Amino acid sequence: AEAGEAQGAAGRAVARALSGEGVRVSSLALVDEDEAALETVLAPALDQPGLVVLLAPPGGSEGDVVRRVLARLAGVRLVLSERMLRFLEEDHARRGRALPRRLERLALLPQGAQMWLTTGEGPGAAGWALEARSALVAVLPLDGPDLPGLVEQHLRPAARERVAAGGVAVARVLRTAGLGPAD
Repeated sequence: AEAGEAQGAAGRAVARALSGEGVRVSSLALVDEDEAALETVLAPALDQPGLVVLLAPPGGSEGDVVRRVLARLAGVRLVLSERMLRFLEEDHARRGRALPRRLERLALLPQGAQMWLTTGEGPGAAGWALEARSALVAVLPLDGPDLPGLVEQHLRPAARERVAAGGVAVARVLRTAGLGPAD
């Protein structure tokens, strides 16, 4: 339940930040770690002009599912982002380790995705955004202390641009362990 509470808190923080920009949150969705389930929720959201926000762990199978589904829905392929690869290598180097080859797949992003990095002190955090169909999809790391920095430096400005252009839809992806969807 603690993981679900942390995910809910992150989702509420993003929704509050967007509300502060005048964005009406039209829907929130809890989606299981399943490509078909995520596609069912995302496909109609991408056909609406606006902004879709996904909070997902950057690595592991959850991150892979998000990247694959968004690439498929946008009609693009996954490509190596040199900028993401450098970020991952630098992040591991700060901790005195080399980036394991198996984690290089985390640098695969849908073609056309733009990285969002925090600036300032510390290692920073990475998210990314992709124009897909009618929407801008922002994928932010769920499990990181730098989520507020990404929200302030990138999501709020993107939301302001989208509000000026039209409506906005926000989706929240929560991952659970040991709980059924009804819980």
